[in-house]
Amino acid sequence: MTKPLDDAPAKENLPAQPQIDWLIASDPGLIAAPLGLEPDKAEPQPFFPMLVEFRREELAKLVFLGELSPLQAFSRLDWLPENLRGDDVIRVPGGFGDPGTKVDEIPEPDICVLFVAYSHLSIVISCEPWQRIVASVELGPLLDAELFEPPQKHAASQPTASAPTDLPDKPRRVVIGVIDEGIPFAHARFRHAGGTRIAHLWQQGCAGNGPLPGAPGRTLSAADIDAALTSTGGDEDQIYRAIGGLDYARPGVKALGRSRSHGAHVLDLVAGDDPRGDVRNRPIVAVDMPNAGIGDPAASLLTPLAALGLLFILDRARAMREDGETLPVIVTLSYGPHEGPHDGGSTLERFMDWLVRATAKTATPMRIVLAAGNARQARAHAAFDLPAHGSRQLAWRLQPGSLVCSRMQIWLHNPPAGGVQVKLTSPSGQLTTTTSRASPYPVALQNAAGRPVGQARYWTSGNRHAIELTIAPTSQDPAVVPHATAPSGRWTVEVLNPGEDPVQEVHAWIARADTPADRPARGRQSYFDDPEYARFDPSGRPRLVDPIPATGYVRRATTLSGIATGARTDIVGARGAVDPAPRRYSSDGPHLNGSRTRPAPESLATGDRSPARRGVLAAGTRSASVRTMNGTSVAAPQAARWLADQWLATGALPVLPASIPAPP
Repeated sequence: MTKPLDDAPAKENLPAQPQIDWLIASDPGLIAAPLGLEPDKAEPQPFFPMLVEFRREELAKLVFLGELSPLQAFSRLDWLPENLRGDDVIRVPGGFGDPGTKVDEIPEPDICVLFVAYSHLSIVISCEPWQRIVASVELGPLLDAELFEPPQKHAASQPTASAPTDLPDKPRRVVIGVIDEGIPFAHARFRHAGGTRIAHLWQQGCAGNGPLPGAPGRTLSAADIDAALTSTGGDEDQIYRAIGGLDYARPGVKALGRSRSHGAHVLDLVAGDDPRGDVRNRPIVAVDMPNAGIGDPAASLLTPLAALGLLFILDRARAMREDGETLPVIVTLSYGPHEGPHDGGSTLERFMDWLVRATAKTATPMRIVLAAGNARQARAHAAFDLPAHGSRQLAWRLQPGSLVCSRMQIWLHNPPAGGVQVKLTSPSGQLTTTTSRASPYPVALQNAAGRPVGQARYWTSGNRHAIELTIAPTSQDPAVVPHATAPSGRWTVEVLNPGEDPVQEVHAWIARADTPADRPARGRQSYFDDPEYARFDPSGRPRLVDPIPATGYVRRATTLSGIATGARTDIVGARGAVDPAPRRYSSDGPHLNGSRTRPAPESLATGDRSPARRGVLAAGTRSASVRTMNGTSVAAPQAARWLADQWLATGALPVLPASIPAPP
């Protein structure tokens, strides 16, 4: 039951949703550019996934909770106006707010995944209950209407209150979970003598029957995969055309149509094995994310779908567990954005921490292994202090020919009461805009024709302040509706402290916008162009760490992935096969709030075979093929495999060692 509204929400508590603000303000053609859609998919698509954090105290003011938990009450949508609750406007996938998915008595997080129709987006986010209750939103990619077929009734498995001892007459098992793209489910490396080892696969970008009520995509069981293998005689191309979403008549990247895919490589490193053996004790539950979720800008749109993927893997593992069995779940997620607070406080980080904590004493304990990131040398992180009445100018270099937006986040972890001012100026000095805490609404940067080419947005997040700057693409994509472009070159970002007290630990991160491997070139990474940045040591070698004292404001430290600073996840960097030192691209810690007692990254695994031979060998997309790939993306699955080995050998899930043995 909804209570009447009493007063309007305070301006400083408006939702932090800068991606949505920019989408609403920008031209229709920009829908494809900043949100990672395919260049030939300019037509708006029906639903946006959103990872939403809500304010439970404001929810309680508006909705009578009764016996419902805050998450259950939020997911019922009774707090919204009645005309905005229909499935054609907003959907909540099953699993959020459903008592059957509770894994422990630990309080649920104030986090939920919603799917909001594009046609009603501006109406939903501008209604007063939304502005009052919603604290922040992380946006996902637009998804086709065909992905939201009426799902089968989903019965969530019931949790086990405590972890029983293993049955003496049965071998231990461990569930291998992977969230990635281009999962080659027919590959021989993921079979055993009796059939496929992939117990469940959620194809989030394929039309069919979703695994949760209201969730997109299609699920395949082991029986579905085995039946396809039998009916096609093992022809992998035919299988992927039939049930793998491989359709060359449709536009977009075909991950399974290439010789290698990120998902094939990662899954092989964490779970691949000789199909002649019998490795039934390592069943696989995989989530194949849609292309748009990890396209341009890379990894910035995956958070809502990744959160759902974690729930799917946990739910399927609980359903697979036999009576009296302890069945750990080890999940690998080898993606990550640059931006975020880097103090463990992003929405997805807190959700992952909650999952690990809530399942720790159950019969299906979950460990989540994340890649540290490859941004150590990207010049995408700046750190500085501001004296009283002082300022700092940051040079932001935007490259020509970029078809995606450039974004920067500035975080104040020790903000003054009045906040700071941030001024954004174009290379010519003709375009400029300023935002401050007194301007909680987006501030547009317009060209001479009055069209938006940028935006500044100031918001508060707990005891932190954040400013997000967005600049339009520097080039026009002929495949989308014409839109305004921003000039390339050296933009100036000036951060001013108008107060009497100094401001310490101001950090800025430039969002990832480069084109992922094996994709058509679209994005070009912007970076801080600091003349004092020391790229090389006195011998002319690229520096691995910042000099002491550091010169300039660009830092190699604190460049961990924006989702890899949580307190309970396992973070893995990359080293050489015999070199104990991290690779020069492997992102470094620390994170910023000091709550993580373990180092970050806490472990290193092989990212390159040697300085002369880049990458690690693993499976291509077709059986018997081998390809190379490097980075912390290939280090994380090796650490996850080590954890699985430890459980099967000893029945324990220890802390990761400082160095993971190199793969054979």
